[in-house]
Amino acid sequence: MLDSQWRTAPPEKGEFLAFSLRLDTRRIPAAVIKKYTALSLRDEEERNKQQGKKFISRERKKELKEQVKLRLLSRFLPIPAEFNVVWATTSNMVYFASTQSKMCDLFMEYFTLTFDLHLEAMTPYQLAASMLDENAMSRLDIIEATQFA
Repeated sequence: MLDSQWRTAPPEKGEFLAFSLRLDTRRIPAAVIKKYTALSLRDEEERNKQQGKKFISRERKKELKEQVKLRLLSRFLPIPAEFNVVWATTSNMVYFASTQSKMCDLFMEYFTLTFDLHLEAMTPYQLAASMLDENAMSRLDIIEATQFA
């Protein structure tokens, strides 16, 4: 982790580059937000009574909720998620260890920004097309889908 010069564990493994995409998320349970928002609204109502006001505007309620979220974010630790990547440089194939479309899109965006190379998702049909000849592809095209349920 502290080896910024890649001396002990370089990312190159023969013709492959191995690295990871790490995504940290901070999640605050809805019940916690609701509780602290209610407490904040109660305090605001008390302040309004002292000033002679009768209600809290919708905009002020939104503002209070956002303030509560910002305060709570600093108290919750991020939850890390790691997605492994292997880049076969000779075959120009990138293997990404996730099937979540949101994560795949995020990875493709960061890959393009980092390496200035555009990725295309490889479907099973495209993979078969790259491996088979025309005769086998014509047989593949006439196969009908089977339901296993």
